Amino acid sequence: MEPATKGLIIALFYGIVSASMAFANKAVLTSFNFDYPYFLVTCQMLLAIVILELLRLTQKTSLQMFTLERGKSFLLPSIFYAVHSVLSLSALSGMNIPMYGVIKRCNPVVILILGSVVLKKGLPDPLVVISVSLITAGCIVAGYGDLAFDPTAYAYGIVSVFSQAIYLILVQKYGSELGAGETLHLNSYNTLPLLFISAVINGELVNGIRNFEFTNVAFVCTFTTVISVGCLLNYLLFLCTTYNSALTTSITGSLKAIVQTVIGFFTFGGISINLFTMLGIGMNLSGGVLYTFVKYYTNQRKAAKAKQKRFDSEANLVKLANGYIQESVSIPLANKNEHQHGEHKA
Repeated sequence: MEPATKGLIIALFYGIVSASMAFANKAVLTSFNFDYPYFLVTCQMLLAIVILELLRLTQKTSLQMFTLERGKSFLLPSIFYAVHSVLSLSALSGMNIPMYGVIKRCNPVVILILGSVVLKKGLPDPLVVISVSLITAGCIVAGYGDLAFDPTAYAYGIVSVFSQAIYLILVQKYGSELGAGETLHLNSYNTLPLLFISAVINGELVNGIRNFEFTNVAFVCTFTTVISVGCLLNYLLFLCTTYNSALTTSITGSLKAIVQTVIGFFTFGGISINLFTMLGIGMNLSGGVLYTFVKYYTNQRKAAKAKQKRFDSEANLVKLANGYIQESVSIPLANKNEHQHGEHKA
């Protein structure tokens, strides 16, 4: 399978799983009134560690044993991941899914700005600036039109966007040498104590255990599905980021949010539909489409230039090889002519 095709399949699979997770998390947090995001993410990290350790001990994977030294090398991305995970769930519990999707689509803006600093990239294309401006402006307009506006939830959502952008960039920077499985392994160990301590301090650990409906089959099945698919989503996120890039992962998130937004209009209470809401979401989606088109065109242009560069390099190698052959042939001929000329003189 070609690398480009494999990268597309990874991004597509990540988008599908990510879109479904928003609705599953919303079901646990609101429909079952289990509003304990720290407890939820802690259980998710614990499950990921158990699964990965079982795979390592049965030699089904090449993962190395976790050590403090190895964990320290990936500590910074893990901290921002933990902040993003908790704040995203906190934001989701206080806002509807369409507006949650709108907020999350501001992520490419932050990645472009921070990526140019952390990864030392150049200034973005003017069309990219226009597209991300549309995305951001649409978010503001749609938020103004949301009659169920919750300032705290929106603040959580905005901070989660920045923390997500930072950890995606850091994963791209540090995780490319580790691989997705190793990245997930280190991240799970690093974030578990942080999340556990936070859950103990804010009382979510005790309240989560106390209010866990062990006799409710629907709740237990939904909760188990959420933390299980959450582990898969984390793996796909790291895989997409390390195999493709932080920007590609962000673009995939923007595209899946379109489907997420449409479905969200008709689920979990929907959203207040008014001029500002529709205009804001329309601007947001338009910016996402333009952004995707520009990045696709840019990548195609880069691929064409790289192909031409390889062709020129190969052509130069052929010329050098031909020149060497001609030189190798001409030297013996010259020597032969000199020898014959000397014999003629004699």
